[in-house]
Amino acid sequence: MLSENSPQMKVLKLTWATLDWDKEGEGRDMSRFLPLPAKETLSESERKDLDWVVARDQRKFDCMPMLRDEYPFEVAPLFTGLLQTPRLARLWAELGDYYMTASIRGTMNEVERAWIDMGLLPLLVNGWVQAGNIAVAAANGIAADDIQAIRDNRLDALPPEGKDLVELVRLTVEGTLTAARFRELAAGRNTKWVIEAIGYIVFRYASAIIDSIMWKIQKIEVGDELIDEMFTALTEGRLGAQNMMDKEAFARGALEQ
Repeated sequence: MLSENSPQMKVLKLTWATLDWDKEGEGRDMSRFLPLPAKETLSESERKDLDWVVARDQRKFDCMPMLRDEYPFEVAPLFTGLLQTPRLARLWAELGDYYMTASIRGTMNEVERAWIDMGLLPLLVNGWVQAGNIAVAAANGIAADDIQAIRDNRLDALPPEGKDLVELVRLTVEGTLTAARFRELAAGRNTKWVIEAIGYIVFRYASAIIDSIMWKIQKIEVGDELIDEMFTALTEGRLGAQNMMDKEAFARGALEQ
């Protein structure tokens, strides 16, 4: 479990604090948020989709023990936005669940996913997502020097596995992955793994963009200074090998769902 003063917990708390929960019990400034659609305006299938996504978001929140013990649950801004069209929100959440269960299903493991997330790091526009990704990378044993090499675009300084995955991120996002390079990667792992990795890269890249948009249109900002604070904590040895979320518990819950 994360300690109260860990850098990972700081990111979580600073992020959640932007949701404007009032510690004195006055509630939250809902004028900054898109309200969830009234159920009477929805079809039966849309109501089911809305309930499914809200339950899924609560399950994710419940997998962050110290956060859930300090703050009341509220649907995250990504989904208060996407739930304006509940079917879209559910499809997006189900795709997220698919990739979150990758290690349990026997495709991408958590270390590989962390390398891919680090490959995306310089391409993302959302500060709190980048800070969270650094915390996950540290939890999966990716060194500060390797993260800095990615930030500086010094990919030759990376260990071979990391370099392959970061290069796959760049080729995928740029749309320049060739048949020859695809065959090389598939020979080293298998075709299914590479296809799923490509899908994950596209999903994570798109998720970072749409997440940022959903927060901004609801007038919620999280400063980019979190990225440097998280990276400084990593270089100074203050970032322990702890994930901010119990991903295995969430993934198993998703499979049961």
